Formats: sequence, C-alpha cells, structure tokens
Amino acid sequence: MKMLPSVTQILGLFQSWDHISPGILAEAAARGTAVHSYCATYAQSFYVIATQYEGYFRSFKNWFNQYVDSVILIETRLDHPVYQYTGKIDLVCRMKHNNGAVLVDYKTSTVANKIWMAQLAAYRALISNVIVRKFYETPSLVGSLLLDKDGGAARFVSYNNDDLDDAFNAFLNALFAFKYFGKE
Repeated sequence: MKMLPSVTQILGLFQSWDHISPGILAEAAARGTAVHSYCATYAQSFYVIATQYEGYFRSFKNWFNQYVDSVILIETRLDHPVYQYTGKIDLVCRMKHNNGAVLVDYKTSTVANKIWMAQLAAYRALISNVIVRKFYETPSLVGSLLLDKDGGAARFVSYNNDDLDDAFNAFLNALFAFKYFGKE
C-alpha cells in the first residue's frame, strides 16, 4: 500500500532550515515530540510528570485547565480520501466559552510562521471531509497555541476562515507540486 504524504512533508519543501545548525534542529524536534506527548497525555486525563521541558508543559496545562471543556480528538492521524494526504491532529476540543469545536496545534516556537496557517488549513480539511464529518463537526475556531518555555501564559493565535481558505488553496498547490515532482 502506498504511503500518503503528510502535511509536514508537503509543506517542508517550502521551508528552509539551512540557517539553523543541525544540533539546534535536533533539539527542537526532540522538544516538540516530548511536549506533544506531555500535552496529549494530560488532555486524556492521565497524570504527567514532565521533568524535561517542564515550562512548556505548565504553560499548556494552565491553558487547558482554564479554557478547555472537553476533548474531541487528541493526537489523531487522519487521511484525506480525495486529496490523498495525511496529517496528525494535535487537539480538537470544546472550549468553556465557545460552543463549536476548536482545532489547536501546539507550538514551542516563540515566533509565528506563515506555514502554520497552511498546516492548520490542511488539518481543518481533514476533519471537514465527508467521511470524518459523520463523526466530528468542522471546527469553528482554528489556531496555533504558542507554549511558553518558562511556564507562562500560552498564546492562542487564531486564523479567520477567509485566510484559512486561501492557505488551503496554497497547501493544495504545494501538494500537487509535491506529487508532480515525485517527492512521495
């Protein structure tokens, strides 16, 4: 069976890391993996002792406790049956002060990146496709959750629907280029 390209692989073609040393990139990847694991475990109501990257985890935990009412999806891989790509959703939840579903992507970076919107637009489309929509509703709010390394308040950066629609079109162009040039 042919493996579907992931959202990260597809958008990775349009992001250069050449200016960052391999050691720093490796540390960022390890940090991201660990923090995602801490957040997912906590959101599933399991006890977590986060010794490494404690600040990021505290930042998430405080945000989660203050704003999240219930979890709909957590660390869930979905495939798009029409466009033939895959992606792993960090969190879809119901917020205490928002009636609709909210799509959240955790970030340990301090600076927002334009690719994030395309990434979240692709994730929103995964959730919104006809097959998945039978089980889950389309998110009414979509955003990146920037976690604080020192445990301070997390910052939620939301994206409006028009910008997400444009970003999804850009993602589809990236997907088609990825497939055309044989990167899968």
